Amino acid sequence: MELPDNFRNNEIVLTSDTLALSWRKFVKDPNLTALIEKALIKNTDVSVALLSMQQLELSYKQSKRAFYQHLI
Repeated sequence: MELPDNFRNNEIVLTSDTLALSWRKFVKDPNLTALIEKALIKNTDVSVALLSMQQLELSYKQSKRAFYQHLI
C-alpha cells in the first residue's frame, strides 16, 4: 500500500471535545478505519486491558453498594 506524502492538509488542534470523540467518528479514512479495527481485534493486550477496566468498574460499583447498605 502506498502512503501519501501528506496525511492532513491542516493541523488538528486537540480540545476536550476532540478527546471525547470516539475514534470511529474522528478517523474518516476507510482504509485506516479497517486497519485500526483489525489491529484491535488481533491485539490481545487491548482486549485484556478493556476486560480489566470493566472488572475494576464492577468492583468499584460493588464496593459503593456495600457502603450504602450501612447507611440504611
